[in-house]
Amino acid sequence: MVRERAPVFLGIMAAVVAALLVLIGVVRGNVPADARALVVALLVGSGSWGVLIWAFARATYDLENDLCDEEDAPDEQGTLAT
Repeated sequence: MVRERAPVFLGIMAAVVAALLVLIGVVRGNVPADARALVVALLVGSGSWGVLIWAFARATYDLENDLCDEEDAPDEQGTLAT
C-alpha cells in the first residue's frame, strides 16, 4: 500500500522543490514580481516537474510489478520460473 503512494509522494516533493526554485528566481529578479507572472511561473515550474517525476515513478512502479508478476507466473511446463 505504501509503495503504491510512492509515485505521488515523489511527484509532490518534486513540485515543492520546483516551487522553491521558482520563488528563488523571483527573489533574484528573474521573474517579474507581478502576481499573474508569479502564478504562471509556479504552475508551469512546479506543475510540470511534479507531473514529470510522478509519471517516471509510476512507470517504474508498473514495470517492477509486471516483472514480478512474470517471475511468479508458471511457464509452459507448469513450473515456476526461477
